[in-house]
Amino acid sequence: SRYSGSHEHLIRKRWRKKTRDQKKAVLEEAWGHNLSESHRPDLTLYVDDSNQESPQSLDAYKWPFINLEDLLQPRMLPMFLSSRGRHHPYSFCHADLTACGLGLSAGKIDKLDMKDHNMAFSRVNASEGYGRIVAAEDAADSSDDGTTGFRLKLGEGLLVLELQQRIWKFLLACAKEITHDVAAESTEATTLDSESHSVPASESAHTTLAASFLEAPYREPAHLNIDRIKSIAAAKRSGIADHIWLLREDPSYFADCVTEWKDHQPEMLLDAEGKKHPIHKTGLTKAFWNRVLRKMITDSYLSLSLWESTYQEVCKLDHLLQKHPDPSPSQNLPEELAFAIKKVRHLLELSSANSIALLKSHVPPSPPMLNYWHREGTSTADHHSSKFR
Repeated sequence: SRYSGSHEHLIRKRWRKKTRDQKKAVLEEAWGHNLSESHRPDLTLYVDDSNQESPQSLDAYKWPFINLEDLLQPRMLPMFLSSRGRHHPYSFCHADLTACGLGLSAGKIDKLDMKDHNMAFSRVNASEGYGRIVAAEDAADSSDDGTTGFRLKLGEGLLVLELQQRIWKFLLACAKEITHDVAAESTEATTLDSESHSVPASESAHTTLAASFLEAPYREPAHLNIDRIKSIAAAKRSGIADHIWLLREDPSYFADCVTEWKDHQPEMLLDAEGKKHPIHKTGLTKAFWNRVLRKMITDSYLSLSLWESTYQEVCKLDHLLQKHPDPSPSQNLPEELAFAIKKVRHLLELSSANSIALLKSHVPPSPPMLNYWHREGTSTADHHSSKFR
């Protein structure tokens, strides 16, 4: 980090001047072998079952953000070097572990499982204080500098160390390759000035939500921004309320919404033999439309209730965070603050689960996807069961 930090301005300037082929050569030389080509290579491999297991595929699952499509963009590598060079590896433990979540859940990454031991991480700079193995039953785990870090299961901790060692090795190799003509000894007398080497405003501004998500793996993990959560909850609540008023007052909007809901109902799927759902038979059409209307209306009001509750609880959490501005990491959170955090998290997870459930039921029968799915079962009780062809 000292090397990349002391030469950050030079690295940024030289990287900007390199051609795409030159950048690709630097990245592949630093990584040691061919890099994954596309964004989210882990997802590509997971969807494509024909791919054979190989060291490169394992890399894609462990380091999905180390790929040419993303890192060849002008801002990504300098941003990556800057964030990792300025912050202790401790700050990235959870982010690095989360990044390889698909590989872990799909069983592509082997993870040691030892229930009797954990691995403790703390902010201390001493190498012996980072990633220490501790007994699982040992509750007292304060680090040498008096602050408390966190623990991971031993298998997760070892994986984090492996991930971070490869990332820092890769970034250091990139920095040295870009500044190959600069003497390494010059870093000893150079200190990093966080102001003079800060990311230019023109490069740090997030223009779109998509850009924010794309840059997230290369930035320092975001901290809790309660004002942003509050504004998002308020916007969601307001948007759903407007939607409900339009359903009540605008007949054409109501008709369009009903048609859209109808087109995304699981009953629109054909079965494996190409036959329509029994509910479309004469005499049952009314039941189908009643179901569509009921789902559309209840979904709108349940969503409004959920986001209203979320907004109110976020406001309460904001008040409690102001009441307890700097809770000590070596002590338990105040009970009221801990409960408020858990309640907001529960509501956000509930909203996420509802959205995922809606996607699972509405994507297969959607007009663009209709030909790729078929319905399983023939009774009206089986309308929700679908299978990819």
